[in-house]
Amino acid sequence: MKEVEKARERVGLPSIEDVRRSGSHNRKLLRKIDKARARLRLWPLEDTKFSSLLEQAKDEMNSVTRVLTSPTDGIETLLLNLEDDHIPFSIASTSSRDRILTCLRSIGYDHYFPNNKIHSAESDFKPSRFKPHPDVYLKASRA
Repeated sequence: MKEVEKARERVGLPSIEDVRRSGSHNRKLLRKIDKARARLRLWPLEDTKFSSLLEQAKDEMNSVTRVLTSPTDGIETLLLNLEDDHIPFSIASTSSRDRILTCLRSIGYDHYFPNNKIHSAESDFKPSRFKPHPDVYLKASRA
């Protein structure tokens, strides 16, 4: 977001937040966007009431994740086999813990992953330790 705002400033555009607050949107474009949002079961943009664009993006990403997530073929068989053979497994991801849990719950696999088996580069470290840092993968391998 910071890079987008810097680029907007460089070319003389107002910040995204200023545009949102002013209500000076292109109505034709807004209708097209709202049509696409409806397919993802999201509210029309004008009906959203978030304090920031980042808050909106995180909330809506979880909503879209619930709509679009589906398990990979064969994964449940794999998880059952790992359990049967007492082979430990966990999740390591650069996504937030909330997003991981949303994905797992939406496909009904959250029971395979108790809290101590979910590791997030965004949520588990302060500051976050995204790629290329291996921290989240190392943490998961020790769990």
